[in-house]
Amino acid sequence: MELYPIDESMLREHSHLRTTDECYYMYDYFPRQPYDFSPGNSLICNLKKSVGKKDEPVYRHKISAISDAIMLMKRHTFPYLNYAHKSPFTIVPIPPSKTLHHPLHDDRMWQIAQNSVAGYEHNAVPLLTLTQDRSPSHENGQRPKPKALKQLLTLETGLFPELHPTLVLIDDAITNGTHFVACKDLILEALPEKTIIGVFLARTFRD
Repeated sequence: MELYPIDESMLREHSHLRTTDECYYMYDYFPRQPYDFSPGNSLICNLKKSVGKKDEPVYRHKISAISDAIMLMKRHTFPYLNYAHKSPFTIVPIPPSKTLHHPLHDDRMWQIAQNSVAGYEHNAVPLLTLTQDRSPSHENGQRPKPKALKQLLTLETGLFPELHPTLVLIDDAITNGTHFVACKDLILEALPEKTIIGVFLARTFRD
């Protein structure tokens, strides 16, 4: 396992990313294949299990996947970024599709962010908040443009003092890059001096 850059040769597969975006991933995710097709499919499918299933035996797979993701962050993301940037950074989870008070709000990425930084100089900050519930893109097949999604996001300005100069936006999988671009652009409008990087557990592979 390594942390791989999304380079220019991959941009056609992640249509909203720009050549100036610095993004990395660990696994390939094959959306038309079953969960046991690849390690990436297993991890992402288990992470995306609905919190509505938390009382069912199958939910243990989601809990295990969260633990695996924390390990991957510590073992692969942090060593690479420590070497590349040589200073503490702030982990910022990209918000899920449901607002904080929705019964199906899934805080998996916040759990991963918080537990990944334990024992490091880095920190995790819930900087971004969704203001309106959305249907998950992987369920309805409808993916908004970054500009439209940005209108549904807000920044927790009271947390600005906790931010390091480099912010690492994390999410489980990147498809078109919509969420990353929307979040990055919103942050840079308010904090243009920040360096923003994207790290994804997997990238959607399109053959």
